[in-house]
Amino acid sequence: MKNYYTTALLFVAVLMFQVNALAQKEHGSKASDNSKTVELSFYKGTDDPITAETLDYFVELKNNSGRPQVFKIEGEPISCDDASIESSDVKFEILDKNGAQLKLIKASENQTVQFIVRTTKLEMNKTSWSCVQILAKSDSSSKQSFASILIKQLNPGASNFK
Repeated sequence: MKNYYTTALLFVAVLMFQVNALAQKEHGSKASDNSKTVELSFYKGTDDPITAETLDYFVELKNNSGRPQVFKIEGEPISCDDASIESSDVKFEILDKNGAQLKLIKASENQTVQFIVRTTKLEMNKTSWSCVQILAKSDSSSKQSFASILIKQLNPGASNFK
C-alpha cells in the first residue's frame, strides 16, 4: 500500500512539473518561406498572470543560412479573428535585450539571436483578444527570406477568469 501512495505522489509531482514547464509554450502561430533560412519562435517571459497590463515575450530569431545576414524586424497589431470574443488594441514595442528599440538584427551563420516584444493592453476592463504579428525579413539577401509569428494574448477584463 505504501508503494501505491509513493507512486501516486511521484505521478502528481511529474504532472505538476509538466504543467509548469508547458506554461511557457508559445501562444500563437508561425509562418516562414519554404527555404527555412530564418526561423522565429517565442515564449512568454515571466509567470505574470494574464491579468497583467504589460507582458514580455522573448522572441528567438535563428539564421539557418550558411552566411551572416541582417534582418529587418517589423510588427503590427492585427485582428485575432475569434468570433466568440472581440479583438482589442494593444500597444507593443520591439526591444533588444537591453531594452533599446530594435529595427535590425545582425545574425552570423547558424546563430540564434534573442529580442523582446513587450505588449501593453489598452483596454483592461474589456474581455478581449489582442494579437501582434512580428515579421523578420532578410535585408541582406537577394532572395526574400522571411519568417513571422503571431502573438495572441487574452485580456480577461472584468470576467471571472482572474
